[in-house]
Amino acid sequence: MTELTIGEGCSVEMEMVQIKGVDDTKRYTKVIAGPGAEVLVQEKLYTHLQQTAVSEMDIILDGADSRARVVSRSVAVDNSN
Repeated sequence: MTELTIGEGCSVEMEMVQIKGVDDTKRYTKVIAGPGAEVLVQEKLYTHLQQTAVSEMDIILDGADSRARVVSRSVAVDNSN
């Protein structure tokens, strides 16, 4: 679990990558962005064989001119999810 609160006028950039190697995972990310704050999240997931990966995100824009961009890419091969 990752939880962030971003103050007024601040910014955060997160890059999250998971490529093989973990049988089962559940990822949860929560970001609260204050006025004028900017959030960028880039996520890449790759599973194979019998692996399972679940990703959940809550991005809360809590103020005027706050903004977010989430880019999430996932690939599941074999019998994975």
